[in-house]
Amino acid sequence: MVLSYELRPALRSIDEAHREVLSTTIRALRPLVPELARRGTSDLVIGGRKVSGNSLRCKRRHLLYHGTLLYSFPLELIGDLLAEPPRAPDYRAGRPHAGFVANLPASGIDLRAALATTWQAEEPMLEWPRALTEELTREKYSREEWNWRKC
Repeated sequence: MVLSYELRPALRSIDEAHREVLSTTIRALRPLVPELARRGTSDLVIGGRKVSGNSLRCKRRHLLYHGTLLYSFPLELIGDLLAEPPRAPDYRAGRPHAGFVANLPASGIDLRAALATTWQAEEPMLEWPRALTEELTREKYSREEWNWRKC
């Protein structure tokens, strides 16, 4: 998500950016996942298990807020795909990936619809860098060595 500082000046504070985006995301998903909560700096959890990790990139006039929402993910693969992080939030309590992450109990269609409604992002984006997107997809994101490397 790209958010304008002009429209939301409080987002210049990283803590405020995480608070606003994650609280809005929780509000959007609460009808689907009533027990969804924020933990750590930028995680969303269900019962202490991480279902969403997020980050942001600050620019001069806007920020890019990006993250994951795990749903229907083959969790048995996660230990093979992710290296152990160099630092972890306290609530992880030393658990390996398999005991720390979970899937959201909702479909991708329902998650996208709830987020689009809450963020008022229901109209399709007509202008975007199509050629660059196609190039990155072809040369990087569709390649097995990119998708199956251990991060």
